[in-house]
Amino acid sequence: MAPKKPFRNNTKTNFYDVLVKLIDAVYNLVNTGNIVGVILLYFCVQAFYISQKVSQNVVDRFVISLLGLDYFYMLPLVLALLVSLFANYFQHMTYKARIDDLIAIRHELIHGLSAGDLENIKKHSTSGVRSMESDGDC
Repeated sequence: MAPKKPFRNNTKTNFYDVLVKLIDAVYNLVNTGNIVGVILLYFCVQAFYISQKVSQNVVDRFVISLLGLDYFYMLPLVLALLVSLFANYFQHMTYKARIDDLIAIRHELIHGLSAGDLENIKKHSTSGVRSMESDGDC
C-alpha cells in the first residue's frame, strides 16, 4: 500500500492561498512587534497594486523621471542617517540611565545603606598581609 500524498499537493495554488499566506505573514510580523516590516509590506503592496492598474508607458516614464532626480538618491541616505541618529540617541539614553543606576548601587555598597547595618570600615585588610612592611609575609 502506497503512502498517502498530502492533500495540498494535488491542487494548484490560487489567489486565496496566496492571500492566506500574506495574512499569516502580516499576523506574524505584528505578533513579533515588527511594525516597520508591516509598513514596508504595505508600501510594497501599494506599489504593486498601482503598477498593475496603470499602463506600461506611464510606469516607464515615471521610473525614468524618478531615477533622473537628484534627491531620489539622497532621500534614502538622509532617512538612514536619521534612523541611525535616533537609534544612537536612544542607546545613549538607555546606557546613561543604566550607568546612573549602577552609580547609585555602588554608592550604597561602598558607603552603606542609609537604613541598614552597614558602616564605614575603619581599618581595611583583605588578606591580613601588610604589603608595606618587610617582615617577609609575602
